[in-house]
Order: sequence, then structure tokens, then C-alpha cells
Amino acid sequence: MKKIIPLFLFIFIIGVGQITAQRKSVSPQHTDRSICYISFHGVQSLSDVEKVRDSISALPGVIQFKPRFKPENNTGEIMLSIREKLDDPESRPVFDAVRVKKILGGFGYDVIGISFQPIDQQ
Repeated sequence: MKKIIPLFLFIFIIGVGQITAQRKSVSPQHTDRSICYISFHGVQSLSDVEKVRDSISALPGVIQFKPRFKPENNTGEIMLSIREKLDDPESRPVFDAVRVKKILGGFGYDVIGISFQPIDQQ
């Protein structure tokens, strides 16, 4: 009986180690989510801001698009919920703000600011 208890303990420890190793190997990719705020000139109404919705929403990494119009200074602001991969430091980020800037420029808008705010994940 004294020899059986250490044997069961040994088997238990090996089993727990195997289960932990399997869970780590099938864990999903970790992603980092942020909010990107983009302000731009040349907007006359909220419908002007809405014109870029389809083009920007189709970009990789864009999860959500929220437009805003500021009539006091004829500027628009887009709030984008975005996703960026963190697993492979060699890979390019999923979201690219330069592409958004090019799209806005194509519609005749001048970008005046881009800022990012990370979203805390738990």
C-alpha cells in the first residue's frame, strides 16, 4: 500500500502535465484590440462622413466603424474598433492607419489627427 500511493501520485502529476501541454498547444491566437480615432477636414455633414464607411470597414482588422460630424469646425471624426495580432513579431499588423489616410485623401478629406487608445482585456 505504501508503494501504491507514490505510484498514483506520480501518474497524477504526469497526467496534469500532459493536459496543460495540450491546452497551451491549441490556445487561440492572442489579439490586441484598440480604438483608433481619426479626425479630418473638409466635411459638410454627417452623410459626408458616412461616404467612407464601406471602404474603411472593409479594411483588415476593422471591427466597428462609428462616424461623428463636428459642425462648429466642419470636421469629421471616425472611431474605429480595430484588431492587431501580437503573436508573431515578424508579421505586419492587421490594421494599417496609412490605408485609412489614403482612403480619406481619395474622398478629398485632409487628415488632421490619428490617435490610438488600447482596450484593456482580461
